[in-house]
Amino acid sequence: PLSQFFPSSLGPLDAAVSSFDAQRRIRALVMAEDPEHPLADEEIRTQLKKDGVDMARRTVAKYRKCMRIPSSHERRRRKVSRTGRGQPVRAQSTP
Repeated sequence: PLSQFFPSSLGPLDAAVSSFDAQRRIRALVMAEDPEHPLADEEIRTQLKKDGVDMARRTVAKYRKCMRIPSSHERRRRKVSRTGRGQPVRAQSTP
C-alpha cells in the first residue's frame, strides 16, 4: 500500500512526531548517556516526555530493538568490559 512510504506519527496532530524522529531521538539519548549508568527504557521514555514526545516504555523498547541497541544492562556490561573495569583481579601469591 501507499502508506508504507509515509512514516507513522506519534501523539496528537498538533505535536506529531514521526517514528523515524522518535528513533533518532532515542539513538541520540543512548549515544550521550553515561557509560557507567546507561539509561533504562523508562528513563529514556521520561526524557522524551520532557522533550514533548509521549510514548509508552514498550514503544521505546520496540524502537531500541529495531535499531539493534542492546538493553541498558547489556550496554553497561559491554562498556565496562571494554574499559577493563569489572574484570576479576587475580590474587597475588606471597612468597
